[in-house]
Amino acid sequence: MDAGAQRDQTLHALIMMSVITNSYSNVASSFFSNKFQRSIEEMMVSPMPNWVILSGFIFGGMARGLGVGLIVTIVSLFFTRLTVEHPLLTVLVVVLTSALFSIGGFINALLANKFDDISIVPTFILTPLTYLGGVFYSISMLPDFWQGVSMLNPILYMVNVFRYGFLGVSDIPVGWALAAVLGFIVVLFTIALRMLERGKGIRS
Repeated sequence: MDAGAQRDQTLHALIMMSVITNSYSNVASSFFSNKFQRSIEEMMVSPMPNWVILSGFIFGGMARGLGVGLIVTIVSLFFTRLTVEHPLLTVLVVVLTSALFSIGGFINALLANKFDDISIVPTFILTPLTYLGGVFYSISMLPDFWQGVSMLNPILYMVNVFRYGFLGVSDIPVGWALAAVLGFIVVLFTIALRMLERGKGIRS
């Protein structure tokens, strides 16, 4: 890999990681703070539907994740040129990635019993998955066994669609990767909504 390609891949990784971490941490910390202060109970007894409460936190996380990602992108333009092969696909996958990790942050906050619990998943699960999801390398460089293991990592699919949007190259079929991301969002949203309806982590 030449210096230019390595620089582009690093830049894409920084943008994606900023979106992932900020979307996740914003929802996890804000919802847990509301739960800790018991203000979430006021929302639960209001006539507001649970899906509206969930969507509000998700959109809040997306706003922060996409905002930070945009800032990282703008700052990078002062140091390097940024070419985008498929702009609409790039924007779509960034939005979907932000939504997915916002939902993940919400589930983390529901399950957390103390403030330390909301840092366990980002530190011991999210960060390793990010680094092992082909963010800084192509999985084609790995042996066949580890390529198969990498296919179980959801971040791999987002990273490859994002890379394809920028560079026009991907380790896996883009349509398959995009469908996988949408599937993860539907599954996690359903789980989060069911947990909220049952008062998981809220009602004692």
